[in-house]
Amino acid sequence: MSIAVPPAAGSPSSATAVRDADAGAATQRRWGPAHWLALVGVALLAYMAWTLAGWLADGPDEVTTGRDTASSSRVVAWGLTGLLWVLALGVVASVVRESRRLGRLSFDGKLAIGLVCASFWDTFVNWIQPIWFYSANWPLNLNDWWANAPGIVSPAAGEGAFPVLMIVPLYVCFVIEARLIGHLLAALRRRRPAIGTAGLVAAAAGSAVLTSILVSTVMIRPHLWGGPGMPVPITGGDHHWSLFEFGYIVAWATTLGLVRFFVDARGERITERGLGHLPARVRTAVSTLATIAVCCVSVIGWSTPVMLAGLHAEPYPAYPPALPNRTCDTATSSGTAYGPCPGSPGFRMPVRGASDAP
Repeated sequence: MSIAVPPAAGSPSSATAVRDADAGAATQRRWGPAHWLALVGVALLAYMAWTLAGWLADGPDEVTTGRDTASSSRVVAWGLTGLLWVLALGVVASVVRESRRLGRLSFDGKLAIGLVCASFWDTFVNWIQPIWFYSANWPLNLNDWWANAPGIVSPAAGEGAFPVLMIVPLYVCFVIEARLIGHLLAALRRRRPAIGTAGLVAAAAGSAVLTSILVSTVMIRPHLWGGPGMPVPITGGDHHWSLFEFGYIVAWATTLGLVRFFVDARGERITERGLGHLPARVRTAVSTLATIAVCCVSVIGWSTPVMLAGLHAEPYPAYPPALPNRTCDTATSSGTAYGPCPGSPGFRMPVRGASDAP
């Protein structure tokens, strides 16, 4: 057994070691992606806090328009909500165990926190006009908070149903998807060590395709959600499923899986690198903020093309009344403040505040 002996003070090797240590410390103190992402995370949290504070001050109300308590859709909604809570609590329990074992908040813990924050942006696709609906048959639907969001364009903001009891655990469950993608890619790399980044990305996307098909089918068939304002339908009628919705889930789940899978030699993700010089608690706070930014920005980024595609919406299908509820007028719902839904004959997009103009 050999023991490493530090070089004597004043020796050339000692000077080299000092220079290397100083260079390493300087590198650690340079701002990298994690620092900038953390700043984005702070800005997003401030925006979210402002919006939610106004929403709570106004007093959220429950959206029940069109609810059918005797329908099979209502039964499925309750069943899915219960299942999602079981899965989400399982994720939380595993994250707590992992964090205790590591003596710090694990990456999956940061990811779960980021995903809860990302649920705020879930209906960002409705920023310009209502192109996405949630059914009133979910156990608890509060009106969305977008009416209190700075910069919102759509006058339907604040009217849509937001199923809080379903959305929050659903987002937490994407930790499971990220883990599955990680296991898949790790197994693939073991079997094919020469596989490149492009191959790993393609494999992750392939896994996410299955998730998209499963999640969308479970939600669309009982009319629990729908994106009628998204063009390029895969299925038609009142079970409208758009290529844009499909692509969004695939792209978003792939992003989460890849961020979790790719680590450097120190085992750190992009949201954790370059923070070694910081105290442990500060390092955890910065990397958590960076992870929040990744989760939220990925929702915003992948939602934006879906939102813009909604400007080319076709006439909306005749959904059961619980789905469009009070957002805009369709063949099965009318008398809303917004008026005809996008894609309706002669539709002209209203803009928030335009009626107040002189």
